[in-house]
Amino acid sequence: MVIAAAALSVGALIPASEVLAHGELLGSEPAASSVLADSPTQIVLHFNESIEPVFESIRILDSSGNEVVAADAQRDSTDHSTVRAPTPHLENGTYVVVWRVTSADGHPVQGAFPFYVGAEQENVTGLVTTFLHSYHADPSGSKVSAMLRWIMFVGVIVLIGSLMMSGMLAKPADLDPRSVIVIVGAWLFAVFGSAMALIAYGPNATGTSLYNLSLLGDTMRTAFGQAAAARLGLLAATAMMFYFRRHISPRAWWLGAIALSIPMAATFSLSGHPVVQHPAWFSVALDIAHLLAVSAWIGGIAILSLGGSFWYETQNGLVIRRFSRIAFGAVFVIIATGVTQAWLMMDGLGSILSTNFGRTLLVKTTAVLVLICLGAMTRFTLKRFGSDSVKRTIGYELFIGLVIVAISALLVGTPPRQSQAAETFSAILVRSSVIANLTITPARVGQAELHLIVTPPGGALEQVVSVSARMSLPERNIPNIPIEIFKIGPNHYAGIVDLAYSGAWDLELIVVPTKNTTLLYQTTFQVTT
Repeated sequence: MVIAAAALSVGALIPASEVLAHGELLGSEPAASSVLADSPTQIVLHFNESIEPVFESIRILDSSGNEVVAADAQRDSTDHSTVRAPTPHLENGTYVVVWRVTSADGHPVQGAFPFYVGAEQENVTGLVTTFLHSYHADPSGSKVSAMLRWIMFVGVIVLIGSLMMSGMLAKPADLDPRSVIVIVGAWLFAVFGSAMALIAYGPNATGTSLYNLSLLGDTMRTAFGQAAAARLGLLAATAMMFYFRRHISPRAWWLGAIALSIPMAATFSLSGHPVVQHPAWFSVALDIAHLLAVSAWIGGIAILSLGGSFWYETQNGLVIRRFSRIAFGAVFVIIATGVTQAWLMMDGLGSILSTNFGRTLLVKTTAVLVLICLGAMTRFTLKRFGSDSVKRTIGYELFIGLVIVAISALLVGTPPRQSQAAETFSAILVRSSVIANLTITPARVGQAELHLIVTPPGGALEQVVSVSARMSLPERNIPNIPIEIFKIGPNHYAGIVDLAYSGAWDLELIVVPTKNTTLLYQTTFQVTT
C-alpha cells in the first residue's frame, strides 16, 4: 500500500509537458535567419556539450511545410559537440531546419530555425513554432521515462539498503521470509525498471512510438544504454550472491555488498547530469556518494518497515540502534553532497526560484527536512522507549522517502539551468512599397546579430543608396545609439548590436532607396535575459 501510494505521488508530480533542454545549441551553419546566395552543402550544429553518437536527425522543410531533407546527422569524430548532415541542392526560398539530438546526459534535445536561399521571402516565426511542435515527441514518452526512473531508483535504493542492513546480522542467512520477499521485490523493481528503460530510451530519444525494439541496438551505443546494461549485469551478480548467502561469511557479505553497490550507483551517475558538469570526476563522485547515503537511509527504512518484527527483535534491538547511528551519519552526507551538487549544476543557487529544476529541488528539500524531523523523533523515541516503539513512525518515514525518490526521478529529467536557446526577433516593415525584412538573433541580453534585407518596388536587383540604424531603450532612459551595419550582399545589410539590458527596445531604420527619398522604419522588439 505504501509503494502504491508513492507511485500515485509520482503521477501527480510528472508535468504534462516536460521541457527538453539539457544541451544548448550554440550556433549553426548556416546561422539562424541568415540569407545565403547559394544553397548550403550541409547543415552543421554546434552544441555546448557532447552529443550521443546516435539518435541525431536533421530535417529541412520549405515554407509550405513540405519535407525536402530528412537525414540522420553524424557526430564529428574529433569534436563530439558538433553534428552535421549533408543537404541536396536547394532552390531559392525560405527553409526551416528542425533538429533533434540526444545530449551527453541522456536526454533528447530539439529545436528549429529558419534560413533563406536567395532573397528573403517571408516572416517565418510562426512556421518555426508550427514545425517544431509537429516534430515534438509524444509527451507520454517523458512520463513513462520518469515512472521507469522511479521504479529503478526505488529498486536499487531498497536493494542496496537491504544489503547493508543484512550485513549487520550475525549471519546474512538469518533473514526471515518476509525480509527475503522485500529484497527479492526490490531486485525485481530494479531489473524491470532498468530493462524497460533500456527499451524505451530509443523511442523517447527519436520521438517515435514507445518500445520500438528495432532501436535497441542503437541504444546500446549510448552512455545510457551501456550503463543500463552494466546495471543489469551487476543485478545478476547480486542475485547470485543473495542465492548463496548461506555459504557466505558476514565479512565476505560486506565486501560483496560494497563491490556491487558502488558500481551500481555509478551507473546512474555516469549517464546523467553529473557527466556534463566540470570537473566531471568530482560531480560523479559526489553523486555516487549521495545515492549510497540515500540508499543507506531510505533503503534501510524500507526493509525495517516492510520486513516486520524480525528486525526489531533480532539481537535485542541491536540492529535498530546500529541503523539509527548509520542513518544519522547518512543525513549529513546527503545534505553536504546534495547542496554541493546543486551548486555545481545550477552555477550557484541564484536561479533556484526561476527554473523548474530549482523549484522542484526546493520541494525535494522540504520533503527531506520533514523526513529528517521525523527521523529525529524516531531516534529520540528509540532511545527512550526501545525498538518496538518506532514501528509506526518508520512506516511514515518510508512513505515520505518514496515521495523523495519520486521527486529525484523528476529532477533527473529536468535541465538544471535555464535554457539559453537562441530567440529570434523577426519583422517585415513596409514604407512606400519598399519592404524591409529585419531579423535580430538572439533577442536576449548580450551580443546579437542584425540582418536586414531591403526590397524596392522594382525588385531585388534595384539597389538602394544607403541604410543606417539606431536603437534606444526608453524605460532606462537610454537615448538613440547608432548601429554600425555593413553591406554584405545585394540589398543585404548586417551588424552586431550590444543589448546591455532586457526590456522593450525601439529600433529605427533609415533607408535611402533613391537619392531624393528617405524612409524611416520603426519597430519595437523585446529583449530577454
